This record gives sequence, C-alpha cells and structure tokens, in this order.
Amino acid sequence: LQRKNNVYKGMRHAFAEILKVEGVGALYRGFWMTLPQLSASFLYSSTYERFRDLLQVHVGITNPSLLSALAGGIASPCAQLVFVPTDIVAQHMMVHNNPEAFGGSRKAAAVAVAVRNDGLDKRLTLGLRVVRAVYKVDGLAGFYRGFLSAVMLYIPSTMVFWSTYYHALGGFRQIRTKVSSLQ
Repeated sequence: LQRKNNVYKGMRHAFAEILKVEGVGALYRGFWMTLPQLSASFLYSSTYERFRDLLQVHVGITNPSLLSALAGGIASPCAQLVFVPTDIVAQHMMVHNNPEAFGGSRKAAAVAVAVRNDGLDKRLTLGLRVVRAVYKVDGLAGFYRGFLSAVMLYIPSTMVFWSTYYHALGGFRQIRTKVSSLQ
C-alpha cells in the first residue's frame, strides 16, 4: 500500500510517471516471478479433483455442493503454497525503485536495503536478487509472510464459490427440465 497519498494521483498518472521515470519494462517488473503461479492453478485443480473423489468414495458425501466446497477448501492452501512466495518476490520487485513510498514492515525495508546494497545488479536478475535478500533477511519464513491471511481469505471464499456454483447448476437444470417438458 502507498504510505504517502501523493505518490500517484490516479491510474493514468501512475502509468505516465512509471513510463517516464522507469520505462515500459517497469510495467512488467515481477511478471517472470509470477509465472510459477500457473503451476498453482494445476496444483489447485488436481488437489480439488482428487479430494472431491476421495470425499465421495471414502467418506460417502454425495451432495455435490458440500463435496465441492470441502474439496475446494482443502485445495486452497495447496495453491497458496505457490502463490504466496511468488507474490512476495513480485511485490518486492515492483516497488524496488521506490520502496520508501510504500508501506511495509521493518523486514520489508530490510529486504529493499539488502537488494540495493548487494552489489549483484550486473550479475543477477532483480528477481534472483530479491529471492536472495528475502532469504537473507528472514529465512524461508520470509517467503510465507501472509500465508495464514491468504488461507483465511481463500478457504471460505472458495467454499462459498463451489457450493454456490453447484446450487446454481442444480437450479438451472430444474429450469431446463421444466422448459423441455413444456415443449
């Protein structure tokens, strides 16, 4: 989040300033670090389908809304294992040139200082430098700051999504059946 209200006046101003000061590449800073998030989608889908099957076969849950809500709730933390660390690195990369203007903890500031003073700007990409700095400042735990918050957000939301989806699907099936019986 922005610490100061005067960093950017709006979205148009932000784009213009970023382009003027840092160039087009700055708009995509952190992009390559978020590519592993594609695997999180695969992990989520695989876990969701596997647990949906296990809950149905071994636990005997037959209600599709409940079955999918529980499977989605189990799959969410698995996806967050990939999303959270890549997002942390990408966020550090995005604010790299102006970290003082953005809020954060002392450890986030320490990561920015570690990247700025590492002397590796000619030898390593910014992404690898941020990974090194996060690990140096906070160890492996640094990559999972916010994991609990993400899980607390996404477990309920995915459970609501899947149960709503299957309730709506059932409603649409009833409507289709009634419409076809009228014809």
